[in-house]
Amino acid sequence: MITRLLFFIGRGICHQLPSRSFIIAGQQLPLCARCTGIYIGVFVCLLYLWLRRRWRGNLVPSLGLVIFMAAGFIPLMLDGATSYLGLRDSSNLLRVVTGILMGYSLPVWIVLLKNFSIKDANTDPIIFSYKELCIILLLAGGMGFFVYNDVLMNWWFVAGTCIISIVFLYIHIAAIIIKQIFTRLRPHHVFAIAVFIAIGLLTVLSIINRTLQTLFL
Repeated sequence: MITRLLFFIGRGICHQLPSRSFIIAGQQLPLCARCTGIYIGVFVCLLYLWLRRRWRGNLVPSLGLVIFMAAGFIPLMLDGATSYLGLRDSSNLLRVVTGILMGYSLPVWIVLLKNFSIKDANTDPIIFSYKELCIILLLAGGMGFFVYNDVLMNWWFVAGTCIISIVFLYIHIAAIIIKQIFTRLRPHHVFAIAVFIAIGLLTVLSIINRTLQTLFL
């Protein structure tokens, strides 16, 4: 039952093709290699920010840090675009690496959008230095290495953390949008509506993806 739920949620954002997915302890993960990489990066960064008590940060990182994080999106876009256009073949190793390079900085952007205030001073940093970004990247890369080689990794841990990261990310993106539209709503009302929207959206996307796969695959 829980396994089906994880696959159902994962299908909302991923094609879940077996040939492009990792196998841990003989069982396919609910996300493809690229999506697994993205949400490994998201999970590690979220954990880092929580442990360092940066979840309330609102200070825009320096231009150099912004460029450094934004550059991580480029390899995934190039790999995805060139492989889908048939210009070259990718691999699960390249997919997970490019996924991590993109995903490891996503929580920083989410935290910034969530807490940044136009009216008030923004003085609480989210990320201090390149060193911190490299630490997050190395930790995510290490987890990706163990997943890729199916070493020292538990299926439930990897699948669970990735799916939880998806739900977490969607809830907070929805909350950011709702907060901007309905400025008078109380925080707990914003969160409740965001949960409803995120779960509803993932459910609809999962059903659509399943239907398309049935029709065309």
